[in-house]
Amino acid sequence: MHPSRCYSRQPHSSIEHQHGVAVIDEKNRRIEVRDKALRNLPQVVIQNRLRLEHLNLDGNLLTENALNMPVFTRLKSLSLQRNKIRDISRLLEFLKARCPHLESLSLVGNPGWPLSQRGLIDKRYSMFRKQTECFLPHLLYIDSLPTDRELHSRAGTSIDSDGEGSSSIVTVDSEEL
Repeated sequence: MHPSRCYSRQPHSSIEHQHGVAVIDEKNRRIEVRDKALRNLPQVVIQNRLRLEHLNLDGNLLTENALNMPVFTRLKSLSLQRNKIRDISRLLEFLKARCPHLESLSLVGNPGWPLSQRGLIDKRYSMFRKQTECFLPHLLYIDSLPTDRELHSRAGTSIDSDGEGSSSIVTVDSEEL
């Protein structure tokens, strides 16, 4: 499993507080709600959506429908590893409409997201990554790995990115494989 790139803890960069189920930095820009068996977004996340830049919801019971959420104007990174997301197309539609500046997304461990085997990236996983990158125009990292857009920007070249993602991802349960 890939470590989440959705936010990095920098020692001494901010003070974190426990707020019930969430760990929040002092400026409410980073919230972590991990392994709490949540089926819906906690109120603290919704209340801080206009300031929030990094959100980690790993290890919960969230589905794509739980992410039909209000607009998060500043959200740059979202980690949803090990949840119950099956319909990736629907999730991406929600994220495109509600997280306009999303740069990093992590979906490893969800039933609708293909697994990379032993660090190898197979064709199906590559297809999902490419379609996700096309659909979300600002995305630079998927599952902590740089997108083609990020790799090209590092190399000083540009690629076409109109941001109009017309392709959809076919959802297949991992049990069907």
